[in-house]
Amino acid sequence: MARTISTETKTLTITTESRTYEFVVSTPKGLPPTVLVRREVLENDQAGNVLTRKEGRTINRTLAQLLADAPAAAIVAAIPAILDRWEAEDEAAEA
Repeated sequence: MARTISTETKTLTITTESRTYEFVVSTPKGLPPTVLVRREVLENDQAGNVLTRKEGRTINRTLAQLLADAPAAAIVAAIPAILDRWEAEDEAAEA
């Protein structure tokens, strides 16, 4: 969504962007795993600079709900291999 603000000397187009800024998977012992997603709403100028940042919606799902969504389940299935690769990269960097 975009809006235009005009003054006597300048016109500024501001766009609104809703985005995820935090994604947390919790696996507490004895409780079902959950997913927490935090969203934010940004207003950006024409150059992409953030003018305002507002807290957006917080989304909670169980891991079972996440895995029932086929695209999300594919992402979850890929994560262990990615984490293994990152661990190997970190170990190599420390050597």
